[in-house]
Amino acid sequence: NGKPYAENLDVHFSLSHSGTLAVCAISDKPIGVDVEKIRTVNYRVASRCFTPREQYYIFSDKRKVQSRFFEIWTKKEAYIKRHGMKLSDFPSFDVMDDNSVTLVQSKKYYIAIAES
Repeated sequence: NGKPYAENLDVHFSLSHSGTLAVCAISDKPIGVDVEKIRTVNYRVASRCFTPREQYYIFSDKRKVQSRFFEIWTKKEAYIKRHGMKLSDFPSFDVMDDNSVTLVQSKKYYIAIAES
């Protein structure tokens, strides 16, 4: 599914970029990382990509829609990179209670790291 790998090395890595930021996560176990610059998005994508529970979380507080959207998006993308899945798999799993995904937030970016 396009997941990068290091041939003949016992190392796992994941890459992501958004805006002017690039990130690389390296581990001895499968790992996934995603970074997203906070920006205006079309929230209709949520109905195609997120589970009903994730959608409820995103839209239940109008003041937090943008931040929650990027929280869920980056967690899901890190998860699929860790597992070698595709974007089309987004609706098939829920990241609301997934403790294997760590989220880092700044004023301009969200970064999620999915580890084993």
